[in-house]
Amino acid sequence: MSKKSAAERRQENLRRHESNIETKAAPPRRTWGERLDRIAAWLGRLSRPVRILMAAVLALLITLAAAVLAFGFLFSLNTRQFGSNPSAIILPTIIGLTAIGFISYWIGWRVLVGFDFGEEPLHPGRPAARWLIFVALTVIGTALASLIGVLQAFGPVQ
Repeated sequence: MSKKSAAERRQENLRRHESNIETKAAPPRRTWGERLDRIAAWLGRLSRPVRILMAAVLALLITLAAAVLAFGFLFSLNTRQFGSNPSAIILPTIIGLTAIGFISYWIGWRVLVGFDFGEEPLHPGRPAARWLIFVALTVIGTALASLIGVLQAFGPVQ
């Protein structure tokens, strides 16, 4: 019976355990295209009326974000900077916001619902996923800008 050194026994145990251990590879990282496809597949599973409602809500969110930015800018102006009465500025702003709302709804309808009148309805793809992400980022950016404005308004007077 030969005596093995402690180092040899450790090496032998290590080899034995290494053969029993299954190596788990890390899952592959998803690319941006795969993530967009996943969102597009989720949008494709939604029913047509839900996508129509989603297009309307997304257009409303874009319009509200534009309104917050536009009126935040207008309220920061001094009355002397208008040059005339303030209603001459408000009306074009409201007309512009209405146009933004209609254009946003048209884009949302185009990418989420489609204009195909055939038997097989169109399924939203990557453009719909991009539109959804754009609106989400716009809403988050507007919320952050509004929060910064509120913090500045309630901050110390300089």
